Amino acid sequence: MKLPENLALDDVADVVRRLGAPIDRTTAARALREVTIRGVREPDTPRGRWRIPRAKLHECLGAVLLRREARKPGWRDLEPETFVWLAAESMLGDPELEGYVPRRLRAQILERQRLEAEERARAERRVRREKAAAERRERERQERAERAQVNYECYWRCRNAYAVRWSLAHSDIANVWQDEAFNREWPRDRPRWWLPPPALFDAMRDFLRRRDATRTYLNFDDEVPGWTELLPPYVPGKPWLWREAVADGDAA
Repeated sequence: MKLPENLALDDVADVVRRLGAPIDRTTAARALREVTIRGVREPDTPRGRWRIPRAKLHECLGAVLLRREARKPGWRDLEPETFVWLAAESMLGDPELEGYVPRRLRAQILERQRLEAEERARAERRVRREKAAAERRERERQERAERAQVNYECYWRCRNAYAVRWSLAHSDIANVWQDEAFNREWPRDRPRWWLPPPALFDAMRDFLRRRDATRTYLNFDDEVPGWTELLPPYVPGKPWLWREAVADGDAA
């Protein structure tokens, strides 16, 4: 876009329209009267010609943008320099107008854009890291919840299975569930340290996942026949083989 050294009001209006804000020469004149721009001079007579140096194009566009903003409801007083900057940024986005932005101002705008781009990139990386961390914490929470459920299901099945073996080994006991020795080895609530045999854990986990996925009633004994063979032989008083390290005071 080739512009003369001294612009006419129509030239200013044409550039503003090119940047997406349709105005006419009258609006351009009113905008220039409201802001003092060094080198820009209104004619002395109605038929005279405005003096608008081409080097001041970005300031003239800023004056037009300021007037448009001032006419909006709820407008707040802003510095004219703000709109000059916005006008220059818009001109840099047009290959035919970027050459009319002063070199120093262009360098300042490009530097600010570079810094803002770096800040946006850092913010985006931070958001991605936070999202990944949140997803990781959620996966870990779900895994902990699943492990706790699997261990709970395994424990009470093991307790029932060993109650049968305990009864067979202690025929003099009328009710194994009320036997103090059995309840010391197999308390009603699973000790924090207790873990199931790995094979039983895997079988129970797969069963629970399949049950939850199908949302149907499934019976573990039917789905995993012979699961009691995964348990070690019953030996009264023998420490349980599979244990999890727990903090002091957590062990039952």
